[in-house]
Amino acid sequence: YEDRQVMAYLADEVVRSYAVQERVLGELRGMIGSDDLPKSLLDVGCGPGTGLFAANEYWSLKSAHLVDRSHIFRRFAQDLLAQDESITASLVFDERLPLVEADLSLLSFTLAEQSTDHEALELLRRVWSV
Repeated sequence: YEDRQVMAYLADEVVRSYAVQERVLGELRGMIGSDDLPKSLLDVGCGPGTGLFAANEYWSLKSAHLVDRSHIFRRFAQDLLAQDESITASLVFDERLPLVEADLSLLSFTLAEQSTDHEALELLRRVWSV
């Protein structure tokens, strides 16, 4: 993605993306016990970091691994997250899916952005196999 495309995405999608993720994570919070609170996050297709912002509404994460193919989105996420003092998690940014365990994995809209169902299924398998 180019800077202009990222800005267009942010202007059009970021509020909706955050709202969806915040609602889903809020429902998840109601389903899990206090002994199962996530401490680590893997966000595949992190975009500008909306998944971490939404997760931060409910849990005090110790670490977050954010993955996005776009260096512009990763840079933008780093800049945004650095400005938010409520984000206390240790952050790692990657271009490729790492072999890292996490208590909570987010793929948000990433599965739908895959070219084929087979690619989406393979990505899902890779995330769950860690």
